[in-house]
Amino acid sequence: MARPSNLLYGLNDFPPLGVTLLSGLQQAAMVAGVGAVFPLLVLAAAGADPSQVRDTLAVSMLALGITTALQGARLGPVGSGFLAPAVFTAAYLPSSIQAAKMGGLPLVLGMTIFAGLCEILLSRVLHRLRPYLPAEIAGFAVAMIGIVLGLLGFRLIFGVDAQGEPPSSSVALRGLLLGGASFAVMIGLNIWSKSKLKLFCVLVGMATGYLVAWPLGMLDVARMTAGIGHTPFNIPTPADMWPRFDFGLALAFGIGAIACTLRAVGDLTTCQKINDTEWQRPDMASIRGGVLADGIGTTLCGVLGTVGLNTFSGSIGLSVATGITARVVGFATGGVLMALAFVPQALDVLGAMPRPVMGAALVFSGTFIVMNGLQVILSRLMDSRKIVVIGLSLIIGLSRDMYPHLFDEAPAALQPVLGSSMVLAIASALLLNLLFRIGIHKRVQYAFPAHGALRDLHDPLERQGAEWGARRDVWDKVMHAFAELTELLPRLAESQTRIAIDVAFDEYGVDAEIRYKGQPLALADAAPSHEEMLESDEALHRLSSFMLTQLASRVRTGTQNGEHVLKLHFDH
Repeated sequence: MARPSNLLYGLNDFPPLGVTLLSGLQQAAMVAGVGAVFPLLVLAAAGADPSQVRDTLAVSMLALGITTALQGARLGPVGSGFLAPAVFTAAYLPSSIQAAKMGGLPLVLGMTIFAGLCEILLSRVLHRLRPYLPAEIAGFAVAMIGIVLGLLGFRLIFGVDAQGEPPSSSVALRGLLLGGASFAVMIGLNIWSKSKLKLFCVLVGMATGYLVAWPLGMLDVARMTAGIGHTPFNIPTPADMWPRFDFGLALAFGIGAIACTLRAVGDLTTCQKINDTEWQRPDMASIRGGVLADGIGTTLCGVLGTVGLNTFSGSIGLSVATGITARVVGFATGGVLMALAFVPQALDVLGAMPRPVMGAALVFSGTFIVMNGLQVILSRLMDSRKIVVIGLSLIIGLSRDMYPHLFDEAPAALQPVLGSSMVLAIASALLLNLLFRIGIHKRVQYAFPAHGALRDLHDPLERQGAEWGARRDVWDKVMHAFAELTELLPRLAESQTRIAIDVAFDEYGVDAEIRYKGQPLALADAAPSHEEMLESDEALHRLSSFMLTQLASRVRTGTQNGEHVLKLHFDH
């Protein structure tokens, strides 16, 4: 990997011990602070008592720590090898709350195990599903998760309840003051700070939130100090209950697993991009290992007694913002999270985090997640089909939050999908993508007179790249290569003959085959000098030949049935 200049500590660097530990603490604080929201909400829906809440938080931190460390390692086929901490995810939140209301925690745990197994299965066939889970939908899933997190953050800041009912003006004002103070510190340090505090902006913002909450009367001091006088060390106890399964919830949790897979693909692709200035395409071996680690982590959550997890786009955004992407920080983060599981007093402090402070962290991380998703979407060429898929799915998803009563009237069998704007949006995108794949050919053919207007190929080829959803950078190389061929082929091909062009695409590459009668193309192994190009047209043609070898990943020439054949392959 070619390390970017904006990183203070790259993937394989070893920062000073103090920076490593504080960075791990900050990542753990953000993961635990944001992640604790989801188990707490599900536990509230299940009517859990305080002791059950503490036990669940303990095993939750243990599961997060194990999965975060597993993600950073490369243990055979498991793990991505990147700093990509795990966090409890909004992808399973609506379905988990519904399961908690229907069958309590046993049903939540059973469906979480099912979702984890689905993701493990998806990781094994991920390379075969790439045409049906294209990059723009992966980016859309990441963006939708960011939007959901941001909206949830605003709900927590202003004290809006689960039914969308606004609180009293005094409660909303206090929440705005507290959440605004925390958010302002996070943003201020991240944007304007020149000191090392920028590296720990979220940690400082959360600490500020605790301090501001006290005079505002929004800090549950009794809960924070409940463990004082008790043993400072406790072994986490897995849930003592037998998981249950419900076929009616299988679709919703299955879609959640797909959403988590797409998000992990997007997150790990982002990790690869931010750690390598020469990055060109996703390393699928690393991504498959990361998705497998993610699925194992979710399955472990169900076994231990908590909700499902996923890679945390906010942590990856935080690593970009602070310039620290070192893998060793992931191990430090996992160690801090696992240590939290054994210290009940720390869990009491975490459990007492004021909701507006949680909301501020969610809004802060959500901004980075949304932008990461949009960047992935815009990295692909978009035609009208893909624009409709993404745009319509976004509108359908947001309409669930804008007009919830319309969807509440739908049949009960559809509620697992219609009950969540994120699940609804991603399900819509997957179905629309399948529908609009009808009529898309993965191979196109063109034929032009040898001395005709070969330049007429530019526009249809450009439209074809958008229809296929090819990566912009790759398709730019394809278009540039054909621009060079417009200079070469009229010189090489016999008059009164035709040039046949065959272009094929899949998610792994673009293959172009050009057949013509005439002179063979001599591939140049070096560019001509400036003086040579001024002296003869032959040097210009040699330059075009050399450019073909630089633009394409592979170039081959040969003869077949009396025609010269030029084959170009572009890695995708």
